[in-house]
Amino acid sequence: MVQKDIPRSSITVNNPLEVCINFDDASFAEAEAIFYDYKGKSLHAHIGVDMICLGYLPEDIARKFSSHMRLYLTARHPEGHMIVMDTMVQTLH
Repeated sequence: MVQKDIPRSSITVNNPLEVCINFDDASFAEAEAIFYDYKGKSLHAHIGVDMICLGYLPEDIARKFSSHMRLYLTARHPEGHMIVMDTMVQTLH
């Protein structure tokens, strides 16, 4: 795993099966996949050839993560428009 700077972001839980992560850096909103490490309660983004740790989830949010969850990744593009991508969370056990 390549460790890079963890992006600034905020997490919003919309309902039990839907979470939105809003990033300050638009490149993270375009991740190919998001992985949740169940044991370590950490979230990782697969971007290009890198697996980047996004950080560790607070206990209340970590309990809500599952492989059935829809995850929305959002960020403001440098040209001003919003990027909104959706993906399924891949859970690592």
